[in-house]
Amino acid sequence: MSGKVIIRLDTTKYASPTQKDLDEAKAYIRERNNYAALLEGHILEILRNAAREITEICYKYNIDPVKFELSSNQQMYAEVTAVMDRIFDEIMNYIQEYSLMAADEEEVKNMLLQYIMSLGRQNRNLNDTLEDYMWRYLYDVEALIASMRIADVPVSEAMTKIATALLSVYTTPEVKAAFKVPGVEAMYLKSKGIHYHRGTHIASVGLSNSGAVNVINMAKITLAMAWWRKQSMDFANQGAVGYYQLRGSTYPCATCDGEVGFHRGGIEDAPYPHPHCCCYRVPIFRKEDIESFE
Repeated sequence: MSGKVIIRLDTTKYASPTQKDLDEAKAYIRERNNYAALLEGHILEILRNAAREITEICYKYNIDPVKFELSSNQQMYAEVTAVMDRIFDEIMNYIQEYSLMAADEEEVKNMLLQYIMSLGRQNRNLNDTLEDYMWRYLYDVEALIASMRIADVPVSEAMTKIATALLSVYTTPEVKAAFKVPGVEAMYLKSKGIHYHRGTHIASVGLSNSGAVNVINMAKITLAMAWWRKQSMDFANQGAVGYYQLRGSTYPCATCDGEVGFHRGGIEDAPYPHPHCCCYRVPIFRKEDIESFE
């Protein structure tokens, strides 16, 4: 975290945060990010294991690699979607588990659970958002499987390569080669790696073209929002009138820069943090409240 702290505050009205406030705020974000790293590791392992499993399933079926797509065979598709249903539940459970570690009391955990389940992109909730990103992940795997089969890669080698390639699908040599093959049917080979919302032809804007990255980032953002909501509740219970946000790192980020400063009230109108955000928040109290308490 950046060492230099500059706080611009009307000290005739508000008490400046103490060093203890700053230290506690930094410790809170470090703890949150430690849990985010654990969450990322669990999800990546689930996605990689599932990619291996799906690859092994699809290699059992004798389908023309150029024409290969997940809907090519009804039984194959049923086996694949069973894997997807299982890992959807596993990932959702991990998101909830690590998000709710912000709280100890069951009543607060229940409030946070309701909150995070309402979160999502484009007016959707968490369940719908995760489902969308999981489908994009699945069709990344479809593109990888088709590419490996076009390149005549054996199943055991393909399982390893596909699991390894999940975070950079469309720079994989076999995928780049498959882009040039006429008549490929896999969805994201046809679109040259551009993701589309399922059932539409509208290209996604501003998202990674790796479904696995999207799943992981969404999970980490959800966790961050839960921890910030819990912190905001704590500030309110302490009698704070708002919080002061500070940069916790030095890398360029317009979103973080724009949020630095004093915010009255809670976090209801704050933008989504990015997945690697290290910004930290300290409670701000009215000076008269501090003086009367002393």
